[in-house]
Amino acid sequence: MSDTYTLKFVYEQNFSPKVYVVKPKPLKLAKGAKKLPHTYDTNKQRLCLYLPYNQEWTTSKLMSLTIVHWAVEWLIYYEQWAFSGVWHGGGHGSCNVEPNNK
Repeated sequence: MSDTYTLKFVYEQNFSPKVYVVKPKPLKLAKGAKKLPHTYDTNKQRLCLYLPYNQEWTTSKLMSLTIVHWAVEWLIYYEQWAFSGVWHGGGHGSCNVEPNNK
């Protein structure tokens, strides 16, 4: 069963929107993880939803059809990651937690 989340969307005209998980804070980490996956800042819980330099989101796109959906999708992948340590959400780099075999 999923947790309940509160998100904060910050948008200034002509700038990239910023999305934060406000509650719960702090978000649980996967066992063995030291930081949240695909975030700009683990402490602020600011989500990384797309690559700005690839123009996956531009000011001509509606936030309601992109950013909001991507944030909800991030939460789905986050819950899977928190349970398994494996990030299924794509993106750049690896956010998987290495199993501790020691």
